[in-house]
Amino acid sequence: MQGYRCDYPVRTTCPYCGVGCGIEISGGPDGKLSLSGDKSHPANFGKLCTKGRNLLSTLDGNARIHQPYTPTGNLQWSKAIAYVASQLNQTIDKHGPDSIAFYVSGQLLTEDYYIANKLMKGFIGSANIDTNSRLCMSSPALAQKKAYGSDTVVPDYQDIEQAELVLLVGSNLAWCHPVLYQRLKESKIANPKKKIILIDPRITPCIEITDLHLAINPGTDLLLFNSLLGFLHQHGLACNDYFSPDIQKGAIEYAVTDFRNIRRLIDETGISLEQLHYFWKLFANTEKVVTIFSQGVNQSSVAVDTASAIINCHLYTNRIARIGMGPFPVTGQPNAMGGREVGAMATSLAGHLDYNEENLNWLSSFWQSHQLPRSPGLKAVEIFEGILKGKVKALWIMATNPLVSLPDTQLVKKALNACEFVVVNEVFQSSETLAYADLVLPAQGWGEKSGTVTNSERRLSRQRAFMEPVGEAKPDWWIICEVAKAMGFSKAFNYSNVAQIFNEHITLLNESYPLTGSIALKPLQDLTSEHYDRMVPVQWPQTDNQSIVLGGQSALFDCRFHTRSKRPEMIAVNYWRSVEDLNSNKVSLLSQSHLTSSKTKPGFILNSGRIRDQWHTMTRTELATELNHHVVEACVSMHPIDAAENKINDASFVELSSFQKSMIIRANYSYEVARGQLFIPMHFANNHLSSGGVNQLVDRQCDPQSGQPAFKQSRVSIKPVNMQSEATLVSPFFFEELPFHYWYRIKIRGGYRYSLALEETIDEAYKKLYCWLMGRTYLHSFEENRTRQLLRGEGKRLQNASENRSIIRQGKYSEKVRRLAILEEGSLLAAFQIGQVGNKVSTPWMDSLLEGPLTLSQKAALVAGSSELKEINRDYLCLCAKVSRSYIEHEIKSLDSITCAKEEKNKEQLLEEVIRTTGAGKGCGSCIAEISMALSLNNEQSRTALNLRESSSG
Repeated sequence: MQGYRCDYPVRTTCPYCGVGCGIEISGGPDGKLSLSGDKSHPANFGKLCTKGRNLLSTLDGNARIHQPYTPTGNLQWSKAIAYVASQLNQTIDKHGPDSIAFYVSGQLLTEDYYIANKLMKGFIGSANIDTNSRLCMSSPALAQKKAYGSDTVVPDYQDIEQAELVLLVGSNLAWCHPVLYQRLKESKIANPKKKIILIDPRITPCIEITDLHLAINPGTDLLLFNSLLGFLHQHGLACNDYFSPDIQKGAIEYAVTDFRNIRRLIDETGISLEQLHYFWKLFANTEKVVTIFSQGVNQSSVAVDTASAIINCHLYTNRIARIGMGPFPVTGQPNAMGGREVGAMATSLAGHLDYNEENLNWLSSFWQSHQLPRSPGLKAVEIFEGILKGKVKALWIMATNPLVSLPDTQLVKKALNACEFVVVNEVFQSSETLAYADLVLPAQGWGEKSGTVTNSERRLSRQRAFMEPVGEAKPDWWIICEVAKAMGFSKAFNYSNVAQIFNEHITLLNESYPLTGSIALKPLQDLTSEHYDRMVPVQWPQTDNQSIVLGGQSALFDCRFHTRSKRPEMIAVNYWRSVEDLNSNKVSLLSQSHLTSSKTKPGFILNSGRIRDQWHTMTRTELATELNHHVVEACVSMHPIDAAENKINDASFVELSSFQKSMIIRANYSYEVARGQLFIPMHFANNHLSSGGVNQLVDRQCDPQSGQPAFKQSRVSIKPVNMQSEATLVSPFFFEELPFHYWYRIKIRGGYRYSLALEETIDEAYKKLYCWLMGRTYLHSFEENRTRQLLRGEGKRLQNASENRSIIRQGKYSEKVRRLAILEEGSLLAAFQIGQVGNKVSTPWMDSLLEGPLTLSQKAALVAGSSELKEINRDYLCLCAKVSRSYIEHEIKSLDSITCAKEEKNKEQLLEEVIRTTGAGKGCGSCIAEISMALSLNNEQSRTALNLRESSSG
């Protein structure tokens, strides 16, 4: 870990989700850092999730990029800057400014975003800058703009707490925004009358606090909320006490039609009439309603219209811009909001300025530039399509990993290969995109860089440096400025510190406020460096020049909206018309399968999303090896009845296919997913899975209005794969090429764990794995010894590694399992256990072999003939108290399953009993929702078993 550079506690902000939790970093006399939640931060008041708590474990300098480099070697910064500037200028001279594209990220700080946008639009003269926020928030942003006249998130976290009804729509808040979920949960405990409805195709951990789960068919949320609007209209529930919405022609008519066509509504959404009536009436009879929605809504081909349908219901009843009310799209990244604030997207200009003549003239004067593009540029997916069409010749990627995160992985690979010049600003060596870069520039990471971020509730917070940078890593804003100066734009990019950039950004927002009517931060204008360093978290808008409002909720609109009429607009949206429009535009029916009944389509609907302890493409979270125990291996979750019908066994291997692309992955029986649906975590890709990640199966179809990809409703086929043996291998070495039919690789303490599957029998697979390991471990240990001797200055001939090598073999072979370990001078180089597919291997026990010298008991277990190993429970469901999933599941099953099924004890009592007996759930609380879900699924499993027994006995 690099050096600590402060002698006092540092308040900073978490670099993960959009909750924007405050963190306090302290240093002890021994130079070691400690981390805790910032109790004064209004986003989290000291609470942190498992990822936030383990941030210090990710500060591994060995995982970082230390110098600029090309495929041929390292470069000095001066040469790297000159190289980028030369390539960009030559490309512009030859092909014009629109041959350049920037693909940036919600991981950037606002100041980085501002400089990137200024260079691209103001001085290169192209609008081809887009962000990975396009993949998560562009649809609700556009829906808000249509309704309010500006991209303004109306509620804040206090509204969630003060609401009497909260709808969770396509949002696994418990895993994706854990601290916000804890605030929601605590508010329900404080107000037992509060109701929460989960609207999601899956059973998620949010089931813990929900009063009703609407297991909606994927992609039909638009139809559900249109029917709600129809119900509200039919029962005369319009409210104009605070404002009168401007209702587009057709908005009410479409909604009433959807409400009246009950049979079609039930068939399409999969929601029963009884549940629909409960939902409609509860919304109608509850004034304080907050609708939280996220990627389940946003990542759809009808996402903008769906968000508009949600907003319409709030506008029609005036349940918006008042305490405890409003539609709330929660952001997925720490600074997705900041990127929208600076306008660093292809569809906006700067700040919240649109492309029109008045705004262009104003910005041209502000930036002193006459190069501004006159119209929007290429969006995220379009950039990579543009490369293959020959339009984009040079691409600058910053703080994102598009090879994993974008849909249609094969197209992204082809585009990166075809692009004439690719430069990447990156923090970690493990980003898969680096393999396609012509130049890699080392960027500063969390703990080293300073700037601001804006969270989901419009709250600006500081990220502050508390570590010395690794190697020659630089802030992204510095890198962009140096390139801009080398391109000939020195006057416009001559900043000496990040506070100067912040001041220019705030000045732009405040002076453009008469044009946008949205963002104002007037008391933050012209801060000194000292005041910037001391800046406290603050929400926008702030319209008073003299004072900052720190507490309470801002009156965002004061009954005035930013539309031409100064009234909010209800947008006419029609689910069935959307289906017809998409089909008439020759959109692939396969990718639009969520828009037609699953009963009429073959195959399965594939959903993807986050898991609790990982983040995006895992370049950071995987370094905190404790986080890798929550989910032991990437799997596809499948309903057991579907699996049985397709002759797929639990823990066996399957092949998923879509669009002539396929991947092999392990199957996992799960009652969380509905029949006809599958779920795969989004995080695991080329670094972790032999056949790559889930996004290779996702078509690049986007919402036609926002350009946001439809990640969550692709249709795939699934079939079993005949593997005769599988192995668990642990080694301190990173094996890059693994010649096996299937492999899964994850970082563990002391090295890596590999799960392997082979078509060969156990004997044949054992020989193959043994021979391969002997060769690979020899090469790795030879390189390590040579490096060690060179560092010591020893010039002697290296001793043959095999002379110091010993093999621990299983003494008595079993038909079911075989083991082997390779040691060198007493140190473990590799150990594996191989057996039949589905034969349980204690992965925690295997992991423990790398945590120190092998003990006598470990050596004895390796040579034992028995197939059973001592079980070490380290598949942590509760990471804080180190309580394993298997122990918690054992305690749940030890309860009378029939009692659970008959609900003689309520779920709250059972949950309390499990927490008491296991000791879980007393730290950050992130695991409690999952324990509750396990109880619900145990009930479901018990009911299924009862039904099967009753039907067979009848």
